[in-house]
Amino acid sequence: METNIKKKIECVIFDFGGVISFPQQKQNVDNMIKLTKMSEEDFLKAYFSNRLDYDRGIIGKKEYWQMVTNNSTELRDELLSKLAWEDCRSWTNINEQVIDFINALKNKVKKVALLSNINFEVKDYVKDELGLFKYFDETICSCDLQLLKPELGIYQYAANKVGIEPEKCLFIDDMEANVIGAREAGLNSMVFQGYGHLVDEIDKLYELNL
Repeated sequence: METNIKKKIECVIFDFGGVISFPQQKQNVDNMIKLTKMSEEDFLKAYFSNRLDYDRGIIGKKEYWQMVTNNSTELRDELLSKLAWEDCRSWTNINEQVIDFINALKNKVKKVALLSNINFEVKDYVKDELGLFKYFDETICSCDLQLLKPELGIYQYAANKVGIEPEKCLFIDDMEANVIGAREAGLNSMVFQGYGHLVDEIDKLYELNL
């Protein structure tokens, strides 16, 4: 009878959006659409097509929203602040079960880290307003590095920063492309499909006790 040998893990690395937080909230998206006075189709296309440069940190808040609106809306400070607020709120509906799980991991692994494609505005909101960075030993944010998942370099940077061999790290993300990228960088990785699935898969495949 074949015995399932669990892999020993010393560091668990979490994505933020779609893992620690729930998927983007439609109400906040609808609010942004109303603020820009764009059609839903035009807004969503512009919002996501310009998002990578924003999350990479090579364009700022004002430039991003100018690109989204194609300069058709006068972006006064009040409107810009409202758009940034709705944007931050749309990505930060926190899954408290995952936060509790992260806390429980503290006694089971050497380090717990965050690795997120995130812009400076959302990063600051998560760090300062929500106070969530305190749960992690290390935080790796795309905007600070001008690197994005699933690019190889961001995973290599993360493994170096946590100071643990990639094969002893487990990366969790809701996007399959990012999981594949981590795997190609030598990390163990899994697609997040909800809290229950996460706990079951980790219990089945990995040994977290040192």
